[in-house]
Amino acid sequence: CGPVGNLLIMTKHEISAMLCFTFSTVINFGLNIWLIPLYGIEGAAIATAASLVLNNLLMLSVVLVKLKINPTVFFFGKR
Repeated sequence: CGPVGNLLIMTKHEISAMLCFTFSTVINFGLNIWLIPLYGIEGAAIATAASLVLNNLLMLSVVLVKLKINPTVFFFGKR
């Protein structure tokens, strides 16, 4: 995804970045409560990885919609 969080903050979309980060933090907390009793430290690692992926995808979608910039190496849309 690249530095989409920094891109949002530098383009005055701090509120969107904060909402994405807050949502992924809540998901991380819930996944930790669910996965740590089942899998221990591996559950914590899975929860953290999943919330980081979610955070990057949420911020990527905000950048694609609000800024109309594609910061990825993948091709989306028209040429």
